[in-house]
Amino acid sequence: MSDRRYRRTVLASLGTAAATVLSGCISASSDNTNSGGSATSASGSTPAQTNSGSSGVIETAETVTTQTTTTLGQEQTITALRVSVTDASVDAIALRNSDGKEVVRNRLGTSTTTDFPLTERAAGTYDILAIQDGSIVDERSKTFERTYTVDDVAFVTEEGTDSNKMGYTEVKTTITNTGNLPVTIPYYNVHGDGPKPARAGSRAPIGDSEDDTKPMVPPGESQTLTSQTSPLAAVDYYYSCGGEQKTGMITFETKSGQKTTINLEYSLSGEKIKVGVLNSCTESEIHSWNVAESE
Repeated sequence: MSDRRYRRTVLASLGTAAATVLSGCISASSDNTNSGGSATSASGSTPAQTNSGSSGVIETAETVTTQTTTTLGQEQTITALRVSVTDASVDAIALRNSDGKEVVRNRLGTSTTTDFPLTERAAGTYDILAIQDGSIVDERSKTFERTYTVDDVAFVTEEGTDSNKMGYTEVKTTITNTGNLPVTIPYYNVHGDGPKPARAGSRAPIGDSEDDTKPMVPPGESQTLTSQTSPLAAVDYYYSCGGEQKTGMITFETKSGQKTTINLEYSLSGEKIKVGVLNSCTESEIHSWNVAESE
């Protein structure tokens, strides 16, 4: 149904500062998440005074998917940086950004393992510091990237009101997280020549293929995002299924501030049917789509 000649890959790395077009792919940078802090952490901890380099005290520092309990008592799946140390006398583990500022510090207490949630962590390179008695006793560096590819664009059908015929109403897009930070996309719009276009620049919430949550795509995983509105259907009396070629745009906005636009050429044809209170068409074709920009 789709012509993939114009398919491109979005590399939405939020650790850089400008968008660059490179041999058929678009590389973008925008991470408005506050990476935090100053030399004193949010908890008021005094920064460590010395840096002894790597000593083997930090045993592992790896990205994991784990369960946590929210303040409302709900179970939630998150992506986190899990740091383990070999020395139980280590007081705390801290993260220091590329500006040399400590952005978060976790006290260990009696534990030798701690997790740093990464859902809203700014992309970039961080030093992981093991701190004992106010001094750094071990240090590692880790680079976090928030990147994803746009893999597919398709239309979604719903059963007609007065028959078992299916009409095209919604748009869905499949993305794959190619970085090591989670990608959360709470906004998804389709605008342009659609029968029911959104205003350019407006925001509409989305749901994934199963529910109406705001999808969080963990590193290495793919997810299909579906518009909650019905941009391919309308109540307009003059709604047409005549096969005219239309142009539209799909826009993503991630929770960390990155925006991506996909250009779309398509047509709606076949029989006009009712889906709920909306008019819809029983046939459709995506002629082409391409990633236009990523900010």
